[in-house]
Amino acid sequence: AAGARLWLVPLLRQALRGARMSYFTEEMLPVARRLGARAAAAKADGRAFEAQRCAAGEAALWSLLPAFCRWPEDAAEAFPSLAPALGSALSARADLRGPLTEALRRLIQQARAVLDADRKASAKANPVGGGAADADSDAEDEDDALEDGDEEEDEDRAREAAAVAA
Repeated sequence: AAGARLWLVPLLRQALRGARMSYFTEEMLPVARRLGARAAAAKADGRAFEAQRCAAGEAALWSLLPAFCRWPEDAAEAFPSLAPALGSALSARADLRGPLTEALRRLIQQARAVLDADRKASAKANPVGGGAADADSDAEDEDDALEDGDEEEDEDRAREAAAVAA
């Protein structure tokens, strides 16, 4: 019966944004684990077709993790409970490393984007503190760049003069 709904996985992978990571941890992860255990048991019993279908279902559910990590609303709260499962799967399951590392990459990039936005907002909100100092250092950097440009022009003129004299 679960295999009948696997056609939804690609749609969910594309559409999920701002979902709860805790939903993946609490609902999807246990199903994926059950499918993995069922695949291993079927393989051990020589039921290759069932093992293959269960393994495909497990992989499909794990492939949803990067989508659940696309701007999740509860990343800070849910990640500590998901981290042990991620760590063990990363070390034990080479076949799952693609979606797992993609999920981690997304979380890291989004955290960086939030930190950068917070820094810019605080600099704009507090121009007397860090903002003014940043503006002064930016002006000094521009002056240094202009001076460097003058030196380069002087060097170019010196080369031209040397070429004409020779």
